[in-house]
Amino acid sequence: MKIKLLTFALLCYTLANAQITKAETFLIGTKVSFYPNQCGNAIPEATGKLTFCDGQNNLGVVERSYGLNNRGVTRMFPNHFNSDEVYATEKGLSIRNENGTWENIPNIAVPSFNTQGDWTNLASIQNGLVLPDGRIMIRSITGLGPIVHVYDRTLKTFEPLSFPNNRFPQLVVYDEDRNLTWIIAFDSSNRFLFTYDGTNLNLVEQLTDIQNVDVTISLATLIYHDDYLYLAGFDGLHKIDVSNYTQPPLAVTSYDSTTTPGLPFDQVSGLQFDANDDLWLSQGSVNSDGGIVKFNITSETYDLYQLESIIPGINEAFQSIALDENSVIWTTSSYFSGIIELKFVGNTPQWNLQSPTDLEALGVPMTYTPNNIYFRNNKFYFTTNDFSSGSNSNFEVVINNDGVWSGRNDNELGNLSERMHSRFHNSMPDANGGVWWFNTDDEIVVYRDVNDNHQSILIENLGNASAIDDDEQAIIKGGPLYEIQKVDFPNVNTIQVNSNEANDMKRVLDQVWIYSRGDKKIEAYKDDVLIHTYNLDEDWYLSAYHFAVDDNGDAWFVRNNSGIEIKKFDTSAQASTTYDMSSVGSLGALRKVVAAPNGSVWFLGNSGAVYQENETFYSFLFEDYPNLFGIQDMVVDVNGKAYLLNDSSTIISIENPSDVNPTLSNIHIGGNNSILPALEHFLPRTITIDSEGNIWTHASQNAFKLIDGDFAIEYIPQPEILNISENSLNAEINVFPNPSNGLITINSTVPIDKVEVYSVLGELIMVIENSNTLKLQNQSTGMYILKITSSDRVAHKKILVR
Repeated sequence: MKIKLLTFALLCYTLANAQITKAETFLIGTKVSFYPNQCGNAIPEATGKLTFCDGQNNLGVVERSYGLNNRGVTRMFPNHFNSDEVYATEKGLSIRNENGTWENIPNIAVPSFNTQGDWTNLASIQNGLVLPDGRIMIRSITGLGPIVHVYDRTLKTFEPLSFPNNRFPQLVVYDEDRNLTWIIAFDSSNRFLFTYDGTNLNLVEQLTDIQNVDVTISLATLIYHDDYLYLAGFDGLHKIDVSNYTQPPLAVTSYDSTTTPGLPFDQVSGLQFDANDDLWLSQGSVNSDGGIVKFNITSETYDLYQLESIIPGINEAFQSIALDENSVIWTTSSYFSGIIELKFVGNTPQWNLQSPTDLEALGVPMTYTPNNIYFRNNKFYFTTNDFSSGSNSNFEVVINNDGVWSGRNDNELGNLSERMHSRFHNSMPDANGGVWWFNTDDEIVVYRDVNDNHQSILIENLGNASAIDDDEQAIIKGGPLYEIQKVDFPNVNTIQVNSNEANDMKRVLDQVWIYSRGDKKIEAYKDDVLIHTYNLDEDWYLSAYHFAVDDNGDAWFVRNNSGIEIKKFDTSAQASTTYDMSSVGSLGALRKVVAAPNGSVWFLGNSGAVYQENETFYSFLFEDYPNLFGIQDMVVDVNGKAYLLNDSSTIISIENPSDVNPTLSNIHIGGNNSILPALEHFLPRTITIDSEGNIWTHASQNAFKLIDGDFAIEYIPQPEILNISENSLNAEINVFPNPSNGLITINSTVPIDKVEVYSVLGELIMVIENSNTLKLQNQSTGMYILKITSSDRVAHKKILVR
């Protein structure tokens, strides 16, 4: 054995920056593509789609919307055009159309400055409305303060509204009587009222009567009703007369607990008019008391309705409020973690408290109390911002349609949900352009096909090891019994025969090999049936967790033991060879063993890697190659090019690793100088190459697909001869008819010694000896696996019984 160190060649390797022709990103609910150096260019792929520029001259294109784009819904826009539901979320706008489809506007696509084309990736949509012509007024917050754009959904363009003299827009409301949008803005000390007529933005006047009123979107609300604007917040209620707005000054009337006439409390959290022109207010006060107030705007008198809280002597301080045409009110309060309904029988209030447990019983669980309540489209909408980090199926929007409860969440069928974007530790391709993703933290398996459609399934006790079988389905360790199982959406079926820790799994030709450290064995499965067991001959394997199989069909292992040790198990000789690699030093935490072409193998740790070729070893260590630190994963293509992913969001490729001057290239994914500066790529964990030669990685709840003509497909070892006798028998046996009614004939060119019949769950159903006829008429309909033995050879056949 030889160990070749590259310490003499520290200055001799070639370092290059790889080029990417296209990067596709899958956010929650949305697919976005980036075309390098195409900003400002008209490309065919962008026709009819929302486009934007990022900080590296890349053209971003919003390709597809799947569903709600975040678990945090901050508010719902008023819609004066149609019945589309327009939600502001933590990641932009998410629009559910009347026909059930979705259109998403990611916050990274919203301009951050007034000048068209500027970009900072700081825009956060906070409020707005849909104008009567279908365009959307969007008020967002950036590093320079609030900014307003009008978005044309047909043309996919943003028009900026420029407010002069650093006057920052805050509150917007539409006036259907004048076909105007009213906007309240402020500077450091004053408040201003603007109008927007669909074309022009005009200053009406400085609102000197409320120049000290807090009009920030988080603390104030603005509505319009019959010639008046009603501004509510922590400073009470303010009524602005706009009946003669072209001839200011405008009359302003203020109400709070100190005015005459007045209100019972100073804080107004929500307000809405009923069909009788009475104004309903949800109120609280500095001493945490509060109530629901019906305010008669003509007589300027009020009725107060209070509900005692769980704290004796303190009434509920109410927050959001909405009511229908029958004055049925839904609200939230400070002391109750749920929603509250207020109805009247005559003049008598009736309170109905719906706790989180009650909502769950109604089939609409919410993680947190709603932040806002709306009455739109003759329905009540309750929105919430779900900050929880775990996977759940709770609703971000709960809907009450005349007593029938439903909801919207990011887990709706067909959407790219948050739980389908989180904490993946492993990913693998199938042969059809799809990629499988495995998340052991939230116990979820996700499959993304070549057309970017998705399926997911939750699997109890999902293990770290997985592999893709030759039928392109995933084999995993999981389930209530910690078994080896196959994922076949929407089901998961066990294929386990013997107990197996399944510390690692690898696809080998048309088989899946499963390594059990504690049992010192490798089991080979084919067509969901155990066909061979390799018993490993030393206790050394008890402390090795990773393995791979090379082109010769031999298995390679690595472990830490005062430096690293590598072991090869020769499957023909059934013997092990140990390679002392202590002179290399440590690779840190061991991550993976990866097969490469021509019998080569990589051994990966978080601070470097060792490459084996013809039993000569080449080290690639952090002290020699600074980017080889925090290594998380690795993949090798059919040309032998290795791609290593570090936790600084850099992909390092290594070509010609046995040369004196190997070639190393970098692909930077995260940060302002990367190919994806508009998106976070924090702490990536997995990398793979699909069957079309595209590189995939994942981080920060985003999946990334990197496309370049120079990429090649992932390498999967293809031993010419596997040391398992069953391979030569399949071609000599035919089973018919298939499907069958249960009476089956086995046509064979060799004598049949025994036929074993297994269910797809691995259960032995029956054994038939010295016969070519099989009778399964009394068995349940479904798929069965036949293990057919002739002398020392074995074949496996699947058959469907109807």
